Amino acid sequence: MKREIQITADGSSTIHLPDWNENYHSTHGAIQEAKHVFLKHGLAVMSKPNISVLEIGFGTGLNCFLTVLAAEQQQVAVDYVGVEAFPVTQEEVSQLNYISELNAEQHQTVFEQLHVMRFAGAQPLKLQHREEAGEADREGREDDVKADSEGELNARQQHCVF
Repeated sequence: MKREIQITADGSSTIHLPDWNENYHSTHGAIQEAKHVFLKHGLAVMSKPNISVLEIGFGTGLNCFLTVLAAEQQQVAVDYVGVEAFPVTQEEVSQLNYISELNAEQHQTVFEQLHVMRFAGAQPLKLQHREEAGEADREGREDDVKADSEGELNARQQHCVF
């Protein structure tokens, strides 16, 4: 699948999928959108010292990165799980301008690590359909979700605790 790095109206980068005419973020601003959704109407309304986030579509890692920065500032512990079917490449990560746009040069390594560790050695998740799983298998399992007809979800998972 062809992907192109584009600059949005707020100066931050996003990925555009020309075959689908689809963008990972709003063309009005990738950072603006992520701050609005994940910080203003997400992390900012939480009044707990520990929170958990499940992001379906980890994408460029921008939402996770902004959450890392905000959690550090607000002294909140976050358990963050992101799932992505089409992980970005290291070349694509190097073209994203979030570090400079956020003046977060001191966190460059953190942003890079979100992408290096997230899919290194990951295998497709093997899941059982609900009707195939026994009661003992289902109780308390976070990965008990429906998969395709083969029982395989071709996505990769990133789990960060910060």
